[in-house]
Amino acid sequence: NAVLSNFPKPADAYVALRKSLSNSKKTDGSDLALFYASNSSVSFAHLIDEFKVNYPKAIIVDQDSNYSNNRKVALSNIANSPVDCVYDFMNANVILAVDSDFMGIESDSVKNARQFAEKRKVVDKNSLMNRLYSVESNFSTTGTMADHHYSLRSGRMGEFLLGIAAELTAFGVTFSAEINDVLKNKRTYPESLTKWLKACAKDLYQNKGSSLIIVGDRQPVWVHSLALSINLSLGSVGKTVSLIPDVTKPKAVDNYSNLVFALQKGY
Repeated sequence: NAVLSNFPKPADAYVALRKSLSNSKKTDGSDLALFYASNSSVSFAHLIDEFKVNYPKAIIVDQDSNYSNNRKVALSNIANSPVDCVYDFMNANVILAVDSDFMGIESDSVKNARQFAEKRKVVDKNSLMNRLYSVESNFSTTGTMADHHYSLRSGRMGEFLLGIAAELTAFGVTFSAEINDVLKNKRTYPESLTKWLKACAKDLYQNKGSSLIIVGDRQPVWVHSLALSINLSLGSVGKTVSLIPDVTKPKAVDNYSNLVFALQKGY
């Protein structure tokens, strides 16, 4: 292909990159910018810190294109300190994925998929296979694995989760006064969704302590806060979901406007 032939081979590109980085080190990286996608890897954060040490004048920007900061903001607001969360699917018998592709494009997807698959194995008559409920706006990798699937607009996920909370109160599950005030406003859903809500809520309740609700990264902060509250009320925190200190943010990162300014000035 004539077009592809114009692209440098991987080996040549690697050599050119090393040469460029070597030249940039002479100026402490003043002519260098690093632009990367946000992720939850602690090891990656350490590598970024190391890069900043080697190129102290370089512009380093992380781009959060999946809205993953919403989850961290919600969790940190509740915990009053910078935190994130990790999921343990080995302890989860019932999982509700709300606009979440936890086995596809979201963080820790490889670990999540492996644990989920391991929990699906039936090795003897005492084995207990997990169950996955998925409600989403677009069919995803996670959705294809669901035992129960429902299609819903992304903007209605919070309303759906309030429906789950309302159904759980019928089983005696208690929430904070703030959530209870919101639940006083009765909501109506299509008959098919009402049946789905009732069945899902009952399954979550009957598996208290071994249930898990996951909200997709792009959902707003209040939906993530609501999901954590429900997980707390179901006794899932510390078992299927755990809060951990958020140490994934590199110590020295610039903002996006710094990069734009440098490009406009031709630095």
